[in-house]
Amino acid sequence: MTKKIKICIFATAISIGLLFLLNFIDFKKVKEDIAFFSSKSVVKEENGHRKEIGAITFKYSENQESIKAIDEALNALNQNESLFNNLFGEAALEAPISIVLVENPSDLQKLFGKAEDGYIDGIYLYKRKSIYTAVPKDEKDISEYKRTIVHEYTHHLLTSTLDDLGIKISEIPVWFHEGLAAYIERKDLGINMDEIESLKTVSFEELETHKQWNKHLRSPYNPYIQSQMLVGTIIKKEGNSIIQSILQGSQTNQFNLVFEQTMGKAVTSYETETLSILKDLPLKLNNVSRHLYQEKDPESALELVLNINETIPNVNQVMTMLSITYLEMGNYEKAIDHYKSLVKLFPTSAYYHQLANALLFRDLDQAIGASKLSVKLADQESVNFYQEYAINLNRLKESVTKGKPLEGYLSFIKNEDTLTDTNKIHLIVNILKRYPESTEGRNALISFKQSLRK
Repeated sequence: MTKKIKICIFATAISIGLLFLLNFIDFKKVKEDIAFFSSKSVVKEENGHRKEIGAITFKYSENQESIKAIDEALNALNQNESLFNNLFGEAALEAPISIVLVENPSDLQKLFGKAEDGYIDGIYLYKRKSIYTAVPKDEKDISEYKRTIVHEYTHHLLTSTLDDLGIKISEIPVWFHEGLAAYIERKDLGINMDEIESLKTVSFEELETHKQWNKHLRSPYNPYIQSQMLVGTIIKKEGNSIIQSILQGSQTNQFNLVFEQTMGKAVTSYETETLSILKDLPLKLNNVSRHLYQEKDPESALELVLNINETIPNVNQVMTMLSITYLEMGNYEKAIDHYKSLVKLFPTSAYYHQLANALLFRDLDQAIGASKLSVKLADQESVNFYQEYAINLNRLKESVTKGKPLEGYLSFIKNEDTLTDTNKIHLIVNILKRYPESTEGRNALISFKQSLRK
């Protein structure tokens, strides 16, 4: 009887202990660990077709979508091959990896659960040396898919490097893992100013483990942005080789100590700098605007905005202000180049409209082309505005075709509110030089230019 009671008490204790542990278990991690250690396939595509290209083995179901996905993945990786090599070296690039193209996205959710910031598009399983990602179904999905491939492949290269150095993954903080992957993935992508203004930052000390990282994935936090920025800052200051220097140093010393010895400042110092940049960005842009418009000092404005753009590149409002500043200075070629970069990252009606204004300084037909795109991309609320601008450009084209360019430009400039007076003056000077033989309307155009100076 006593023995039974002891067994019962022991079993109860175990049950209580298990219930206690359940509160702390990361079920996603458990599922990953099961996948890590299981020799069985976790999705049916692993038993399907295989295609080996270098160190990469694609596993997939035979269909056109998967074939295209393979080509898109290779294209994305080839575009970044030089950077991968500079950061990690050839040995990491030769480390075998499988990319499993999963037809049904719900299979990923069943296997790995739902991420804190939304549904999982892809995941890298370290101990299986495999990336699992959903097959893109249309053109809209392809861009996200390619980013996922680059992001997860970066994790593979980093962990392969750590393996070669004999360093445990857990010895490197998660913000460094994710920041490096985000830096490579997003280096040619734009950041919307709204994301930064609504961002609530968090100390990097609270982003060292997966549990800490996952805790801060929901809005208003976005640890990817601040981690990407910090990693980008150290690479910008020291070059690509700094990543290897930090990792190699971590063979014998703790990461934060190596970081401080290598960079000359502690992580906390870089944290203060990074978070300050994010917090102060709106104020810095206001300062640029003040120099440009109130103090009429475009040179100082340009210096300020170039510094901001170098510190945190590809922010839409920073890129816009840089383009505007160049146009105010009369450097329309630079303005056009930056507007083209802007519409590539942010293909919106407003930015194509601004590009069209800048293209007036170079070529009217190109301006009309950009204007058509602004109309095509416009929503119902704004389409009339962009259509009216396009109509005015076509009227201008008619005047030029009829041999009355100066009269056409005078009418257009007088009625175009999105050009500043300085823009109009520079454009008039440009037009007078472009049509030196035209006399009709020349005096009126010169007179209007002089009135703008008052």
